[in-house]
Amino acid sequence: MKLVEIKDVRIGQVWKEDDNDIFIITGFSEYEPEMIHCISYIPEDKPITLKNGKKITGLVYSSTSKNLLEKSTLIGKLGITHRIEDGKLVEIKREYFQVDDVVTLADGSKWVLLHKQKFRKRCFDSICLEEVQCAGIFIDKSTKIGTIGITHEIVNDCEGEQ
Repeated sequence: MKLVEIKDVRIGQVWKEDDNDIFIITGFSEYEPEMIHCISYIPEDKPITLKNGKKITGLVYSSTSKNLLEKSTLIGKLGITHRIEDGKLVEIKREYFQVDDVVTLADGSKWVLLHKQKFRKRCFDSICLEEVQCAGIFIDKSTKIGTIGITHEIVNDCEGEQ
């Protein structure tokens, strides 16, 4: 089993561009493989002005090129890290460390937090699949790098090599 970063585009993903534009992937074009359908979130303090002079904010349907994602960062998944509330995209509050978070320890090894209270974690690489009990010091010496199902996934060894 291998822990790998999700690199492909999937429906429900929430992406953030360098200029802080946020959009949600809603589908793919049947006719133009490089196009994706999305809902863009336009904050109230940064409205877009249309050709007719009308200013718009909130959620807007659009289509864009997959190339846009090269300059963007995957920040979540609708229903897990974000939700739509009153026509706005809202981040779901969560603790800094939570079950299924992927963390990197000081030695560079990647772990998945399995149980919040006991700080159990599991190491995934091509050799080991171990479970270790650790003390609260784990929190101080680790950096959160993602979450299973959002930014990372566990695949079998053959898939991880592709």
